[in-house]
Amino acid sequence: MVGVAGFEPATTRTPSVCATRLRHTPTQAATIYLCSWQDHTRVRMTVRMTRTNRIAIVIVAIAAMVTIRAALPHVSAAETAAETAKLEVAGGKIEVVFTPSDYKLSREAILAWIERSADAVSTYYGRFPVHRYRITIFAAPDRHGVMSGTTWGFGGAHSRIILGVDTRQSELDNDWVMTHEMVHLAFPSVTRDHHWIEEGIATYVEPIARAEIGNYPVSQVWQDLVVGLPKGMPTKDDAGLDHTPTWGRTYWGGAMFCLLADVGIRRSTHNRYGLADALRGILAAGEISKLNGRSSARSKLPTRQSECR
Repeated sequence: MVGVAGFEPATTRTPSVCATRLRHTPTQAATIYLCSWQDHTRVRMTVRMTRTNRIAIVIVAIAAMVTIRAALPHVSAAETAAETAKLEVAGGKIEVVFTPSDYKLSREAILAWIERSADAVSTYYGRFPVHRYRITIFAAPDRHGVMSGTTWGFGGAHSRIILGVDTRQSELDNDWVMTHEMVHLAFPSVTRDHHWIEEGIATYVEPIARAEIGNYPVSQVWQDLVVGLPKGMPTKDDAGLDHTPTWGRTYWGGAMFCLLADVGIRRSTHNRYGLADALRGILAAGEISKLNGRSSARSKLPTRQSECR
């Protein structure tokens, strides 16, 4: 991939572009993908271009997006206006932005799900990881369930969640994605070769945090580890966590590291401390760094979270 251009959709009623992926083949052809955030449909077109004119490919992609939007029926400002709600959690404030859609569930039910996830993360860390946090809920028509989540730190801590319009209450009650995304807020961004520690922490902490507030059975936490951890074991020709960026090694290999660290800390301190104490220390160090005028240790690279399990 030689470039990515991101565009924020104005309304769920339009096939807006979320990313333009540019891929050069040996024959100097570039394939441009236009992908909808709402229904995950993709439009593909191929252009021939020399490698020295890659910027022209980006211009073509942007022009294609403008053309698509221009062909759409006019949508009034009232139809595109997003709804906003605010939540206060332990040590932080959350702004929730709903893109226009008629969810079967009430806004109150969706907000309760977000607040419950924040409560789980706040209980595990002692407080909510950031003072201000924004969540944008994008609707997926004719779908149900929490389909995916992505979290960033630059530009202010914020997440994008894709939520099916037909989502049922039981699916929110059993959801892990929102908690997983919020766990990411408590750890600094690292280089791509260390991405396993970011995803490993979120994979390991999420069910424990939910269990601490009674949202997930403790027995199920252990069962998940028994089933999931073998997926993170090294296979033939494994080059270590830093150099084996497979799904299993990134998520479950990282979770295995966290489990071993948790057990090791507890053994060496006679069970006085655990991994949670170490992670709370990292969070506190980031806050101190921020107060001293240095960059906070909370930046988060964008990461798709729908493949965690």
